Amino acid sequence: MNIKFDYNGKNVIVTGSAKGIGKEIAMAYAKAGAQVVVADVCEKEGRQTVEEIRVKGGTADFVRTDVTEEQSVIKLVDEALRLLGRIDIMVNNAGVVGRIKGDPLTALDTADWDRSYQINLRGVFYCCKAIYPIFVNQGFGNILTTASVAGKTGAPEIIEYSAIKAGVINFTQTLSRELGPKNINVNCICPGFVYTPLYEAAAPTYKEKYPQMFKNAKDGKGVVDEFSRQLCALKRAQTPADVANAALFLTSGEAGNITGQALNICGGCEFR
Repeated sequence: MNIKFDYNGKNVIVTGSAKGIGKEIAMAYAKAGAQVVVADVCEKEGRQTVEEIRVKGGTADFVRTDVTEEQSVIKLVDEALRLLGRIDIMVNNAGVVGRIKGDPLTALDTADWDRSYQINLRGVFYCCKAIYPIFVNQGFGNILTTASVAGKTGAPEIIEYSAIKAGVINFTQTLSRELGPKNINVNCICPGFVYTPLYEAAAPTYKEKYPQMFKNAKDGKGVVDEFSRQLCALKRAQTPADVANAALFLTSGEAGNITGQALNICGGCEFR
């Protein structure tokens, strides 16, 4: 079976889509025919993403959004409704890894914990709360959140990120039980080792903490490649496109009977 995703006539919001995984997800929906709202706190990069989508023949608009502020998220949903007339899919992707300071736990600052919580979990709550009445009133909808395999196994050097992404998974599964009877699917994607520019800042810390593991890693991409070679069954890194493909599947009609799931896209580095 060769599934070709057709999102013509569908309207999608993707938060955290100015760059990285979120950008790839937004562009994939647009390529499949959806009208996309690119939502991000980074205005310059967000507008560039919209331009890239339009140049390739897609339809997109940018709405500046700070998911740590509830009123900003409410305005996002209101503006998306004004632009699109209807929302079919809400992808809550905005997130941050933060500074690599854990292991030992005592190296972690309260500020790092709070920032991760505010963006990675409370932001998901705000987005789901804002879209909730829209989807319930129209009698359908699809919510997708982005967590991480770290939310299942934990990574000591990013302990706050791991714990909070576990919260995203549990929140997703709990909400799916509430919204399932209302014909609303709620699922979660859990990326593994995906190279983004964030790894460039983290690479020196990883090399310092784990010199043997990363002795051959020259930069952030090298760190991701070494993680993947040593920890993934498939011995290769995952890509933003891999994650985008999973997003398109989980919000498609082909996945209409799937809800409450946390799907790993990790090359077999985690099997739960």
